[in-house]
Amino acid sequence: MDASEGYALWDLQGQMVDHNQALANFCRRPEQVADQIADLEEFIDRRKPDFGIIPPVASFRGETVETVIRIKSNASSLYQFQCWPVTDSESNVIAVMGRIQPANPESNTLHDDPTQLWGIRLQEELTRRRLAQEPIGLETLCGFGPDHDQLLRCVNAVIQSKCNVMIIGEPGTGRHYLARLIHSRWQMNATQRCPMIPLDPHSLPADILIRDFLIQQEPVKQASAMAKKLAHKWRVQAGSTVLIEDTIALTTEFQNLIGQTEDNVRIISLLNTTQAIDALQPAFRAKTSTILLRLKPLRERVEEIPMLAQFMMERLQVETMKRFDGYHPAAIHHLQMFDWPANWRDLERTIRLAMQSAKGPLIKSEDIPASIQGAYGGAWMHIPKDSPNDLLEETLNQTRRMAVEQALKQFGENKTAAARALGVSRPKLYRLISELGLE
Repeated sequence: MDASEGYALWDLQGQMVDHNQALANFCRRPEQVADQIADLEEFIDRRKPDFGIIPPVASFRGETVETVIRIKSNASSLYQFQCWPVTDSESNVIAVMGRIQPANPESNTLHDDPTQLWGIRLQEELTRRRLAQEPIGLETLCGFGPDHDQLLRCVNAVIQSKCNVMIIGEPGTGRHYLARLIHSRWQMNATQRCPMIPLDPHSLPADILIRDFLIQQEPVKQASAMAKKLAHKWRVQAGSTVLIEDTIALTTEFQNLIGQTEDNVRIISLLNTTQAIDALQPAFRAKTSTILLRLKPLRERVEEIPMLAQFMMERLQVETMKRFDGYHPAAIHHLQMFDWPANWRDLERTIRLAMQSAKGPLIKSEDIPASIQGAYGGAWMHIPKDSPNDLLEETLNQTRRMAVEQALKQFGENKTAAARALGVSRPKLYRLISELGLE
């Protein structure tokens, strides 16, 4: 080893467990001599410093990575950062070794591009958050901010308990993924492995679903009030998780029956909006909403888009076998300006297309699909008609169409609830759907 180069060793949790004097000099934190160390705690702090340096994720997977970084305490200088895995006799990664040295100012490689440094900092922050969430098994839930931290705390509480949970979020926000994660993490600590059983109200008529999922028992006349309340049982294995796909589509009878069942299974119910909770039956709502988890749509997470895009890119790199260092700031700007109607599904499709067209180590603005950049926005504009009466009628129809579409989306295609919200009868709603071409 060259004494002028900084060396450090990290464990698999991303903690620096050792370093040499050169690295401490780079970070402008000279080590104290041994006789100046007051106690054991100070010695440990000196040997485990927090220089704000974390190896890239790929190094923890056994890859050798070379990049350029800025050290937090010395942001005015660039440093070349090379990491390689430390393995045992069976080739298992047990630690990560890193070498840090001043970058060559005459180098004209792409890694010296200032925009590249922005992507590197994004990778480091994503790695830091993953390592922080790994002990509780939630490293795949990407995000930051007070709302995301509250979500992590609630999810961890749900995993540790057996309570029912209601997940609220638009389609594409990751409701099903979160439900599977809760079930799988909960089952890891269970004494007996039990399945997660989906209950889709649209798959079969309500009477058949009630017959397949519930055992209805006639309460005895002399039975107590508690016995009457728990007169029904689930026709599934005790300890299982029942995932109700579209909760608002359950019939009133089905909701009331679920509200009277025994608590021998966990119920995870999915809703599109918070307002839809008011349309549920009181007994069902009280039973299934012990904890509410709300997943915000991407249009409400604009400040998180850079990290979410980096997370998606790293996940797709495993599938596509194409490696990128990050995004150009202009590309991130386009991603932040889009409203993402299908949320994560739209983001995954966009990043996949960008990775297919990108040539360099960075995904640039020209690699983002034109539809995301708004270049085709004019293609959706309606051409005005010559007649003022036709123009007025078309404007009114557009208003009606938007109102009907919004109501149907809010209540998960439940036409009864949508008609109630619009203030029209159900037959009239059907006529509007037919006239406006929304069938």
